Amino acid sequence: MGGVFRSFLKAAQGLSLMMFLICLLIAPSLAVEEEEDFLPRLIAANIRGTDMTVILEIKEGKRVRTLGGYALWHISAEVVRSFKGEFLPGEKVEYNRTTETEFPPPEKGSRHIVSFVLEEGTLVIPDEGYHFPWSPDLEEKVDALLVPSGAFLDRPAGTSHY
Repeated sequence: MGGVFRSFLKAAQGLSLMMFLICLLIAPSLAVEEEEDFLPRLIAANIRGTDMTVILEIKEGKRVRTLGGYALWHISAEVVRSFKGEFLPGEKVEYNRTTETEFPPPEKGSRHIVSFVLEEGTLVIPDEGYHFPWSPDLEEKVDALLVPSGAFLDRPAGTSHY
């Protein structure tokens, strides 16, 4: 019986090594695919779970203060597109964002997808996971995730859809 058990262990170890090598070959492609899908899914969830989500073009970002390892920025921006909420394209928006001090200042002219909650009439970013650099590809992927819900698809372009 000891010989059968040793043979079984040896076969299992060989199989484990083979499976490990296969995982090493496959894992990078799965990780890239998962990473590419993660951000659009997160933003779609943010849209559903916050009061307002927009694509903004940064006009100005000024560091207001630094405390410990964090910096508070006052950002002036213009709405490019509204996913949810009452903002219209061209409307001016001002808000504060807290980042770690190593984060670079918001670049003038850069675009971002930002989700806000309203707290006593003030736009607040709930956490760091609600402010992302924009790209046409990211916007397209987010739209694709939102369309199946069928929510408000008959609204005019430039107004809230979700």
